[in-house]
Amino acid sequence: MNKLEIAAAEEAARVTSDGFRFLIEYVRPGMTEQDVANALRAYFRALGYDAWAFRFIIASGRNAAAPHHHPTNAVLKKGHSIVCDFGVRVRGICADMTRMLFLGTPSARQKRMYALLRTAQQRAAKKARAGVSARATDTIARAYLKQNGYNNRIFCHGLGHGVGKRIHQPPWLSPKKKEHLLAENDMITIEPGLYFKGRDGYRLEDMYLVTSHGVRELTNAPKDIRSITIT
Repeated sequence: MNKLEIAAAEEAARVTSDGFRFLIEYVRPGMTEQDVANALRAYFRALGYDAWAFRFIIASGRNAAAPHHHPTNAVLKKGHSIVCDFGVRVRGICADMTRMLFLGTPSARQKRMYALLRTAQQRAAKKARAGVSARATDTIARAYLKQNGYNNRIFCHGLGHGVGKRIHQPPWLSPKKKEHLLAENDMITIEPGLYFKGRDGYRLEDMYLVTSHGVRELTNAPKDIRSITIT
C-alpha cells in the first residue's frame, strides 16, 4: 500500500475501533442482532462515514457458531456471547475488526475461550514481519489452539488475510491458500476463532501494517473482556 492508502486505512481502523466503544455503551439484552447492526451503521453515518467494508456480522448465542452469520431478529439474552465483526471504508480502503461482548458476567468457559484467542493472536502478531511466511503465522496460532484442545474443526478458517481496496485479498494467512511472504506495507488481519456448532462462537480480529521489524496494530478498540452489566 502507498502512503495515501495507509493513511486511509489508519482512519478507517480508528473510526471502526470507535464503533466498538459505541457498542459497549449501547448493547443491552432484549435488542435483536439487527437492532445492533442498524444502530452501528447509524453511528457511523452520524460521523460522516456511510461506506461499509462488508456486511456487518452481529452474532449472538448459537448464531456465533457460524463465522459469517448475518444479523437476524434473534434476541440478545443474558449469558450470550456476541461476535461483532464490522468495518468502514475510507477513500476506497477497508477496515476489518472483530470484538466480543458478553451479556452479564462471563462464565469461566467464556473467559477461557477469549483468553485463548488473545494469546493466539499475540503469538502470531509477534511472528509477523516483512519476509516471513504468511502461512507460518497461521501455524503458530493454530498450534497453540490445538495444544489447548481445539483442532481445525473448531478453528475452521485461516488466521487472516490481506485487506485494502478489497476486504479479502492476498496475502493469505492460511494453510489452504497459496503461500505468500509478507511484504513491507502489507495490510493484514489476524483473527483466530473458535466455533462450537449449536452452542456459541468466539473471534478476535485486528488490522496490522507489516513492516521490516514487525507489525503495527491499527485497530485500537479495547481487548480486555467486555461484559454488559444487567440490572
